[in-house]
Amino acid sequence: IDNVQNLLFASTVLQTEDLAEACSGFLRQHLSLSNCTEIRQYAELLNRKSLIELADEFIRDHFLDIVQNEDFYKISFKHLKVTTELRW
Repeated sequence: IDNVQNLLFASTVLQTEDLAEACSGFLRQHLSLSNCTEIRQYAELLNRKSLIELADEFIRDHFLDIVQNEDFYKISFKHLKVTTELRW
């Protein structure tokens, strides 16, 4: 996943949208409880809107499991607020 994130960053900077979308697709397919918050933060950094939306949906759907994960505490208050507002 780290290599794909690096490739996504490079493809975003170089504006090679086909490659960036392929990387985003890979990350979407490999979204899990253990990496969803990290992928969401990275997607926000690179403004990958479809990946942000999917990660948010995944976090909402698995919220009770994710709060038990150590990475949950790395989520910014802003992101947590947006995620929980959309759920309720």
